[in-house]
Amino acid sequence: MKRTPVLLAAVALVASGLGHDAMAATKKKPAPPKPVTMNWFLHGDSANGNADLFQADSPYLAMDATAPTGTSAKEMLFFGALASPNSACTGGPLLPSWTGAASGTLQGKVTVTFYARSTPGNAIVRVFNVNDGGCNDAYSDPVAEATVALPASPTAALVTVTLPVAKPTKLAGALTLQIVEGQTSGLEGPQISGVSYDSTTTPSKITFTCVPKIGKKTC
Repeated sequence: MKRTPVLLAAVALVASGLGHDAMAATKKKPAPPKPVTMNWFLHGDSANGNADLFQADSPYLAMDATAPTGTSAKEMLFFGALASPNSACTGGPLLPSWTGAASGTLQGKVTVTFYARSTPGNAIVRVFNVNDGGCNDAYSDPVAEATVALPASPTAALVTVTLPVAKPTKLAGALTLQIVEGQTSGLEGPQISGVSYDSTTTPSKITFTCVPKIGKKTC
């Protein structure tokens, strides 16, 4: 009779262990991350974006989720004249380019909102899944691309363009935006354009949808 409490305690302990094992077996897996919308603003170090890139080690300016606070716009000029500059480049001091650290899977569409002035002409807006530029054989195909007409105006005006992402793309650590001259027939003389950014009056930005990595809330 004295052994009964001991046996009962042993049975309870075993039952408790089995219960924990059953709960562990039926515990739900973490829900997969949901797509999020990212807004990144284009930044620069000085008023002259071309000078920034000529002096920098990287062929890109920076873009991130921090909204600009300054009131003075920064600008980068670009032009098109026959085969110059070489538009088969990812980055470079003659091509307005920005990059930001990103992970996860890009999907859906990308919307680029920027402020530009130009002689008559178009711009090709490209998004790359790279963080290191190259030209010709080292050029990486964009994951999204679209052409948009630039405002033929001496002052910067708003431009919005949507770039469909052909298929979900796993980001390789960075997302890069580039704006280059478009091919416009019937023009007399070269196209000269400028992109303004990084101010409260010209808050140029890129908006994209992505699925974060497991355990992350953003890309």
